[in-house]
Amino acid sequence: MSQSTIIELRQLNSDNVDRNGVYSTTLDPNSAVLLEEGDQVNIKAIYLDTAESSAGFIHLDEDLECELEMGLYIQNYNKDQLFVKSNGSSENLRQYPNAGRTLNERGDNDIWWLAEHSNNGTATNWDINSMTLQTIPGKPKTTKDITINFEYTPITAGAKPVIRGKTIRHTSKDQIALDNPFALGFVCTGTATAPAIKRITTDAELKAAGFSVVSLNYTAKPTGEEHFELQTFPINFTIPAGDYTPAEISKTITDKIANIEQNGNVDDFYGSTSATNPPTKTLWTANSPFLTSILENITVLNAKDPSLGQAFVNASTENGATAGQLYMTYNIAAMVAEYNGGDGGSPVSGYLPPVDRYVGANEVALAFDGAENKLKWETIHFPIYVNGTSDTANDAVPGVIYNNAITQPGVYQVNTGLATKYAGVAFTKMEPQNFWAKQLGFSNIIITPQTNASLKYPNAAAPLPATPNSFTIECKDGVNMTGAFPGLDIGVQHNNLNYSQPVFHNLNGDDLDSTISTQDSTSIFSTRVWNSSLASEGYFLVEVSPNFNQNMVGASGVKSKNTMSIVNRYYTQNSFTSDQGAGSISYTHTGESQLLSDLSVAVRNPDRSFVNTNILQDKNSIFIEIIKRVGEDVSLPAKKK
Repeated sequence: MSQSTIIELRQLNSDNVDRNGVYSTTLDPNSAVLLEEGDQVNIKAIYLDTAESSAGFIHLDEDLECELEMGLYIQNYNKDQLFVKSNGSSENLRQYPNAGRTLNERGDNDIWWLAEHSNNGTATNWDINSMTLQTIPGKPKTTKDITINFEYTPITAGAKPVIRGKTIRHTSKDQIALDNPFALGFVCTGTATAPAIKRITTDAELKAAGFSVVSLNYTAKPTGEEHFELQTFPINFTIPAGDYTPAEISKTITDKIANIEQNGNVDDFYGSTSATNPPTKTLWTANSPFLTSILENITVLNAKDPSLGQAFVNASTENGATAGQLYMTYNIAAMVAEYNGGDGGSPVSGYLPPVDRYVGANEVALAFDGAENKLKWETIHFPIYVNGTSDTANDAVPGVIYNNAITQPGVYQVNTGLATKYAGVAFTKMEPQNFWAKQLGFSNIIITPQTNASLKYPNAAAPLPATPNSFTIECKDGVNMTGAFPGLDIGVQHNNLNYSQPVFHNLNGDDLDSTISTQDSTSIFSTRVWNSSLASEGYFLVEVSPNFNQNMVGASGVKSKNTMSIVNRYYTQNSFTSDQGAGSISYTHTGESQLLSDLSVAVRNPDRSFVNTNILQDKNSIFIEIIKRVGEDVSLPAKKK
């Protein structure tokens, strides 16, 4: 006679998950099982979450509410310094208050981020300098990847709460202690005694990554200083529940976000009847978080709070110590003065709008690359348009332009002469993280501004602020941004007359031979690979430990003391890989009784390596069956003397 007990080892119920398919379960004391002489242990059933990877599906159980947030930038090259006025002449409308430059020196070819700024007129604002982390003692000795997020309100006038985070990569707990504190560089509102900032990453999420305590290090911010903050633009949309192939999910998302009327109706006319009055506009040529213009954005900022200013900050850290220390503005009055309403404000032949410039991305596309089997942000930038047949024909194509990047001490310059885009966006938030980072694989794309630079305001003669008032951003094409791909072929003119002639002979001119057309872009690829689940070998090994004592010897001579099962690696569309115990290797307990209370699961490839997380997701369950002999003498017979 026997009695059977079933124990479920479910990954989603585990507090100790190392990776998908590798986790531990601690049984409730009342559920622990005493293994006695003759008790048999089997792996009864296995359900491995290979449904998404095997079928190439992204599965959404319910409608998914998504929120993206972007920062906008321009690439500041020489040819874009001059703005054509209504009388046909050109004027430089970009102003560089922090450094005197000649016209050629202004086109530094670097990335400048759209920012808002205002005066810190209160003593209740705070610099959140860093955070100190404490790890959970004991095993495991390493931490897991985690982004620790905080919510706070920036100090610029009219600011709304934002969520910013710090990503901590998988490392040893000893290394965490050595790396403390971790720089944050947040600036937020608060009271006279403390900042108003809260951690939104839960204690459970911290614990799962191996951390127990997060403490913030902060100082009060002096009053009277001008503060610069990256301006961000949110967009919200819903993806309906269902199963999506990578191609379907990319098209769905692109359709949701690449909409010129994302926030309302648009037009191209300014509603003033006289050039002496500032033109007004309630509808713009693009109402999208991805694309705005200089005059549109300053109108939005002034409506939010009249004290807000608009600026562009050189916030890239790739070009030396001056990152975040300079800013650029536009001559708004001169731009508005170019307006001519024509006859009574109607769009007649005499009508001319103000001079304006776009900021952000006019091409936004998430695509599936069938060759790489990965999703990619194919483009989130505004190309430079080149090689049109005339100044008025609408037939120019994306390309690059050679920029004369002058190196001069004290002037912010770069070491390249190639401008790969006019403008673009980078993501500061992608929610929910589980969808964007885990399901789609965009885990390294987010940019996080750090307030760690000191910028003089309003000009180079102003004193340095007492504390950092400007920001830097770690950003790179192919990681956080897109642009034209600067390959070797980019410098070659593809025509039968000049293909053998380099284009460098006229860097300062406006002739067409200083530009090259190209459709290639530096895309941002996801880390997840689809259709990679076709097995080179036909099975998984599932190990359950540590309380079983059993040897399994493989052909390579590798031994294991864990209860094991061999699972046929057979994939069918939209299903789990399962086994009903056919491949289980049984264990019969002998010797002293042993309390079975802690069980660890490890799903491995035949070579004993862990299964790629792109193949194995998190809905894994292992069922252990314990068969106890009841009413039988199962002791070993006594040895003959």
